[in-house]
Amino acid sequence: MGPTENSKTRYAAFISYAHADEVMAARLHKALETYPVPKHLSAQGKATKPVFRDVAELTAAHSLSEKIKDAVKGSRVLIVLCSPAAKASHWVNEEVRLFRELHGDAAILSAIIEGTPETAFPAALVEGGREPLAAALSADRAGFKFGVTQLAAGMLGTGLDDLVQRAAKRRNRILGAGLAASLLFSGAMGFTAYQAVEARNEAQTARGEAEGLIEYMIKDLKFKLEPVGRLDLLEGIGDKAVEYYDKQDINQLSDDSLTRQAAARQVLAQVHLGAGRMEEAQKEIEAAAVLTREVLERNPDDRNAIYAHAQSEFWVGKYQFDQNLFSETEPYWQEYDRLAQKLYNLDPTNLSYIMEAAWSANALGAYHDRNRDYLQAGLQYESAAKYARLAIEQAPNDPSPQKELANILAGQARSALYVKPFEEIDNLRQEESSIYDGLIADGSQNYDIIFDMNSTKFSRYSELTRFREDVEIEQLNAAIQEFKMLVTYDSENSNWLRTYYFAQFLRLDYYSKLRDELNYMRFQEEFFRTQDKVLQVTASDDRYHDFLKELSHIRYVSISEGQDNANNAMIMLNKKNRNIVGTSQTDAKIDAYLMWENYRRGHARDATYFAQRYLAYPWVAFPEQPPAVLTHKVIANELLGKCSTANSSAAKLIERNFVAPRFKKSPCS
Repeated sequence: MGPTENSKTRYAAFISYAHADEVMAARLHKALETYPVPKHLSAQGKATKPVFRDVAELTAAHSLSEKIKDAVKGSRVLIVLCSPAAKASHWVNEEVRLFRELHGDAAILSAIIEGTPETAFPAALVEGGREPLAAALSADRAGFKFGVTQLAAGMLGTGLDDLVQRAAKRRNRILGAGLAASLLFSGAMGFTAYQAVEARNEAQTARGEAEGLIEYMIKDLKFKLEPVGRLDLLEGIGDKAVEYYDKQDINQLSDDSLTRQAAARQVLAQVHLGAGRMEEAQKEIEAAAVLTREVLERNPDDRNAIYAHAQSEFWVGKYQFDQNLFSETEPYWQEYDRLAQKLYNLDPTNLSYIMEAAWSANALGAYHDRNRDYLQAGLQYESAAKYARLAIEQAPNDPSPQKELANILAGQARSALYVKPFEEIDNLRQEESSIYDGLIADGSQNYDIIFDMNSTKFSRYSELTRFREDVEIEQLNAAIQEFKMLVTYDSENSNWLRTYYFAQFLRLDYYSKLRDELNYMRFQEEFFRTQDKVLQVTASDDRYHDFLKELSHIRYVSISEGQDNANNAMIMLNKKNRNIVGTSQTDAKIDAYLMWENYRRGHARDATYFAQRYLAYPWVAFPEQPPAVLTHKVIANELLGKCSTANSSAAKLIERNFVAPRFKKSPCS
């Protein structure tokens, strides 16, 4: 809903701005007062004019003048132009506070013209923990036009997509009228040819403006929404954009139009991937690839064409990778790497090309990692890290190369778990963590970075607690508090929610093994609340989450109701899982849990049963394994009396400086 109408208001809007931003304020003032309000809204008395903008310098006075107070009182909407100058302005803050006192928060609109929310929002705008959404009012033509449309939508109380659609229809009507007029006078002195050319040029200009607006809308909003984890807000705009694109004939479009459309479709694909809408994502990814391939075929040596198609090769491969179709992934990512290397070799000083080389090597590292070729994965990750460090040298103040290096180090650490000593893995984790600490210390409020930082600390803690003895639970508790903050901010982000859940599970596991009843009971209620939320966003046939739910219940019972009741619940869980013969890695994890839990509880028969099941999974026999698998192999083989195999797995753990499990009553001791 938009701001409510008030018969006593004299102004449609009051523009609050720092006088250092006067040029932009004047431009906005004119744009709003000449904005073409749709007839059905105008008939309801809605308007974007008149607009009040103070043109006097307010430096001599110590309080707002009566003129300003009257204008604020008589304005239906307050528009705050946000910039570092506005943030520092005493008068902007006073105007915001006065307007809020008189009219409340609902009628306050804001637009960032310079800086970020952290550097541009006046203090009065965010008082009381408010988190205002802001239009993006940049100086370029498309960005300014879109920002004005955003503000107009807020003033008129209508949807942004509605105004965009009506603007497009209006342009089409104007073009249609112009073309009809040219045909009417077609007989006079060759005027037809002239008007046809003019109409064609106008049509191309209008189409260019429409495409530029859509591209800006999608790409700029993605840039602003991605850090706060709200790409879902792009979905409605994306649907309108796709409807427009699908009507175009690519054979009639210029290279520039094809490239812009492809970039927009790639962004929409990312939105669909993040929401789990795989069919929609595949459609947009493949459509973008068709467009960029067409441009590259037209211009095989053009750097922009190479760059654009490289993005398509990545996203087609990413879709296959996310579907676990690794053989289908490889050709796309190999081509992506070839194109990225070609760009880098053409200009090794170009920051974008350096980053493409880093991203392509990192993608291949992930591919080889998932295919269990850990040696090749390590080589690719090292190559990716080299390029990321080059990018950091070239742009030391740009956070993007630093964030990518941290991401690469995370991949290196995961892959190194299979083949490297623990100290090397821990060094990678600590360097990764220090990068995120530096980014956060610089004042970043990017929620993705906050999540990645705490995921790193969680992963490091998980590795420490599983394979070392000198672990402090405070590390995990601190990460859990950060995850809680993120989930509170956006409870619909399933990735944040699941990570928060597993971190809590690890904490309960820690206290359960210590038999620390006080702390277990202290944290278990929060865990079960989170678990319920996870199950709400999880497919009903997801066995792993149902299993963890039952297992955590057994641990709770063992502390609160005694071992007898817990043993009865464990017997039921064993019986239920004996009837399931699984083949996935999830099934292997469950069998490993059951093997370990039954061993701890003295259920030798069930422990050996699930040990046999665990060792039967084909990948368990692979020579190179992460410490978790090696640890489970030691336990399973000792339970089955296969002492030489158990000792071999233990030796591999010790060789890599991990702690091998030891049993008090092992047949192999």
